[in-house]
Parts: sequence; structure tokens; C-alpha cells
Amino acid sequence: NALFRRSKIIVTTCMRGTERMPVEAAMAGVVFLTNDCANSKDNRDFPLPREHIFSERNKLVNVVQNILNNFEIEQAKLDTFRSVYKNVGHLSMIRETKQFYRAATSE
Repeated sequence: NALFRRSKIIVTTCMRGTERMPVEAAMAGVVFLTNDCANSKDNRDFPLPREHIFSERNKLVNVVQNILNNFEIEQAKLDTFRSVYKNVGHLSMIRETKQFYRAATSE
């Protein structure tokens, strides 16, 4: 977490499954970028601003430059993301698992 406190941006590609590192980074105020692969398309679990998702590697430089030039504005765009995860803990995970199980077995 000390590294996140000193960082402004992290880049991860093709997020799969449980992505703890980008979540922890965003909670520490880091702006994270990813490409348009796998979990980045799931707006429920990863409500990311579209401009933080890049489709071509050569556009990454432009996205990073924009974030560095407008860091506070870009950081604030992750407020929704942070609000999704700020109350996640073992009790919320148990509650969601039970809801998922009930929905899956009622069909």
C-alpha cells in the first residue's frame, strides 16, 4: 500500500477474475487504466470511465499524458468505483453469495 500512496497511475491489461491490485490502488487514490478486455467490460464490478479503458496500445501514451495533466479531475472520475468497493468485506461477501445462491436455485 505504500507503493500506491506514491503512485498516480497503474496500468493493467486484460483483467481476469478477482482483481485485487487495481481495486486497492483505486482505493488509495491511484488512477488505474486497463484495456478493453475481460473485466473492464463489466460495468457492474468495474464502473470505470471509458477514457480509462484503452483499446490500442499506442493510445495508452495519450491517455497517460491526459491523466497526468488533469490528475485531480481524472482521479475524481473513480469516485463511483471507490464507492462500490469501500464497504466490501467478509459480511458483504457472505450476503451477496447467499443472494446469488438463492437466485441460482430458484430458477
